[in-house]
Amino acid sequence: MQFIVGREDGKFKREFAETTLAKAVPAGMKSGIAVFCPRHEAVLLKCALVGKEDLAGGTIYTGIRGDYHWLTSTEQYMGDFVRLCSDAVVGRYLAITAIDSGSPWLTETQRLVGWQLHSGIAYSHRVSSVEELYYQRDGNDCPGYDEWYVFDTPPQHLGEILCGNPFAEGNTPQPGRLLVMVGWADFMLHSDDDAQTINEMFWRQLDWIRPKVYVSDGRDNLICVCRDLALFESIHARLAAPLKP
Repeated sequence: MQFIVGREDGKFKREFAETTLAKAVPAGMKSGIAVFCPRHEAVLLKCALVGKEDLAGGTIYTGIRGDYHWLTSTEQYMGDFVRLCSDAVVGRYLAITAIDSGSPWLTETQRLVGWQLHSGIAYSHRVSSVEELYYQRDGNDCPGYDEWYVFDTPPQHLGEILCGNPFAEGNTPQPGRLLVMVGWADFMLHSDDDAQTINEMFWRQLDWIRPKVYVSDGRDNLICVCRDLALFESIHARLAAPLKP
């Protein structure tokens, strides 16, 4: 294993015992960033790419960031997620920030069962069926540009959608001002190149939104992020299965 290890006070601690580190790192993880916490004698993972699966039907990347596990799938879209992983959404509450790259809107069915729009974000009631969900349905060949945050309990209003250049001083994402991530071509969690800046904005934003699940259907990949390990492993297995020969 190759890790950059530091202490909470910012001083690097490279002489960390690999056997101890191994106990704190998920199986299969080969590299990443960790922080040694002297008070708890523990290693807190910050970010790492766990694996890459080149399957017959596409590639799935997996990783971890803090208490979130994530995956990106290169050949699947929101419809696959809904069809294969409906339990990640049904029985929970959604905050939707984008539909087909545009502002969310509500179907008549959603209005009748209690969905609402506030400041450019659609909020569901407790989702009872996938039939309530609306997303771009043109298939794998057409990016849906849909973005969902999923919660176990009704979320407080998250604020408004950030407009303009998020890199401009004073216009960066912050609590109460959400950046829609799915429309950015560079938004790929498995990338370590041009995507890093937008990825960091995403992780900071997720830290204060704290959904159970985040899912988006972007230009080059379906992204799912989850802080329930058992649910994540189930989602991962079900998305990977149809891509295998």
